[in-house]
Amino acid sequence: NGTVNEIGEPLTVNVPTSYRTGVEFLLGAYITSWLKWDGNLTLSRNQIKDYTEYYTVYDEEWAEEPEQYKQHFKNTTIAYSPGVIANSLFSFRYKSFTAGLQSSFVGRQYFDNTENKDKSLDPYFVNNLRVGYGFKLKGLKSLSVDFIINNLFDEEYESNGYGWSYYNRDSEGNMNLTNERFYFPQAGINFMTNLTLYF
Repeated sequence: NGTVNEIGEPLTVNVPTSYRTGVEFLLGAYITSWLKWDGNLTLSRNQIKDYTEYYTVYDEEWAEEPEQYKQHFKNTTIAYSPGVIANSLFSFRYKSFTAGLQSSFVGRQYFDNTENKDKSLDPYFVNNLRVGYGFKLKGLKSLSVDFIINNLFDEEYESNGYGWSYYNRDSEGNMNLTNERFYFPQAGINFMTNLTLYF
């Protein structure tokens, strides 16, 4: 929550009142004998009813002030708790040929419990494609080759990140908030091939 101990290590606390509530939908259906669709959708609300965040304050010469600034929040979203998660999988199978299109959507995630959009992961939507073929070979039960394209549409996104905030007091006594943000970007379109032997 932004507080630190006497040697500057960050401290964590248990919030007194919070809740998570939501619903998940699962559905699977054969569109045809060779095409199946599976999907799930999770909608949730993840809230802290009362929360206090503490900020380090620096003066105009960047010296740390002894007292932290604190800000109170009501009904704020819990960190790293997207309100929407959805997945879809189309599976195709015809004789020895298989294919699958997997799609995933993850809603906005905040780095901390202040629900600050400047410290958050943008929602992202990613698709992966897999195609495969199975062979019958003498001496083997079967051999299968799969070609996988991850991030099919070359989406630019980050799946994780972190950040923190602090205040700087200028010579006139005004408090200015700075949000530090760091992200873990994911790979663009990338490929992989699997070769599986069954004895």
